[in-house]
Amino acid sequence: TAMLFSWILAAIFGVIIGSPTLRLRGDYLAIVTLGLGEIVPDFFTNASGITRGPQGIGQIAKPPTIPLPGGNQISFNTTDQWQWFWLILTVALLSLFMITRLYDSRMGRAWQAIREDEIAAASMGINPLRTKLWAFALGASFSGFAGSIYAGYVQVVYPDQFQFSLSIIILAMVIL
Repeated sequence: TAMLFSWILAAIFGVIIGSPTLRLRGDYLAIVTLGLGEIVPDFFTNASGITRGPQGIGQIAKPPTIPLPGGNQISFNTTDQWQWFWLILTVALLSLFMITRLYDSRMGRAWQAIREDEIAAASMGINPLRTKLWAFALGASFSGFAGSIYAGYVQVVYPDQFQFSLSIIILAMVIL
């Protein structure tokens, strides 16, 4: 349930943050996105009433034991990392399946049309603002889903884990 909650909450915040920034394009959108990536950890560091500030959120539970057919089970309370590998692989394959299905859907075709030419897509009846908000919401929701797995693995989340240098490293990984 925590994964589902994180998925939905991240989508809501994707829409909230995406709404004012969608009027920007290209490099300006990238600059604002990086700026928000710098502001958010500072906000959570200073919002000690909500997030306990620099102490973060601790004692996050690991995923529950998953029963398998034949009496076997997958337990995340051991030091064996294979259970985490299979969980992440399963979530990655599920995400890949969902993304592939979205790409072939009506919404995916609208995203492709907006990517190619936003003005032409708008003239064909596609609402660019709503379509971009869906993209922001879905992108954020996948990130929230992955973040819930990460939080379950490390069992503590604090703002110093999400510094600007981490964003640059991830960006370099995507580019390379």
